[in-house]
Amino acid sequence: MSPRPPLAEKALVTSVTDLIEPYRIRQHLKELKQPVEAIATPFDLWNRQCRDEGGGVGLAMGWHVVVAGSTGHGKSLMALNMAAKAIEAGKVVAFMSLEMSTPQLASRLYAILTDTDVRLLERGSAPPPEVERRLCEIHEETGGRFLTNEQPVHEISRIQAQIRYWVEEKGARLCIIDYLQLATSRTAETLYNEVSDISSSVIELAKRLNVVTVGLSQMNRRTSGDGSASPVVQGLIGSSSEVGSIGV
Repeated sequence: MSPRPPLAEKALVTSVTDLIEPYRIRQHLKELKQPVEAIATPFDLWNRQCRDEGGGVGLAMGWHVVVAGSTGHGKSLMALNMAAKAIEAGKVVAFMSLEMSTPQLASRLYAILTDTDVRLLERGSAPPPEVERRLCEIHEETGGRFLTNEQPVHEISRIQAQIRYWVEEKGARLCIIDYLQLATSRTAETLYNEVSDISSSVIELAKRLNVVTVGLSQMNRRTSGDGSASPVVQGLIGSSSEVGSIGV
């Protein structure tokens, strides 16, 4: 008979589930009959690859997804296309912009939603009259919304608080952070720890709040500089607008 673990060690043990216990088997099989709760992306192939809770429909509630790429390769544009797809499906989207201004976001989002050349929505232009009409129709017909921060927010505790507010008070179901390396953590001592802390906190939020979170990430130039090679996971660590060449 093995000795009992000390109380201090026992306090570290998490709750345990027996997956072969008959009640747990019945419960799981019953849960599989529930409808899929997922947000479809604009990309059919990606949606079909979202298995398990995604059901081949899209990104499942509780999932955290990282979209990574080099500077100027369209991460924000891709995220805005995802947001537009969700809005058209009647979802509330929260976009935590750590880089782009509200007018920049508005012009790009409006261009996507109305299939308008974004150059016609720049300052000093004459926007086509049908743009306003179509946007108001989308708002009225779908009930979709796009929420964003008016003031810069970078500290991770404030980002967490903002996301909780959007979800609990405004009904957000898709939360996008643009981009992860611009967030800061007061407790992290290194850039590696900072990125890890931020990622862990966002993952935990997605699961606890049962929403989809998408984090945009700059790729590390040193580990992902070869455009002919596939990206490596190490490229997600140690990249920022100021320190793009720090590796793991």
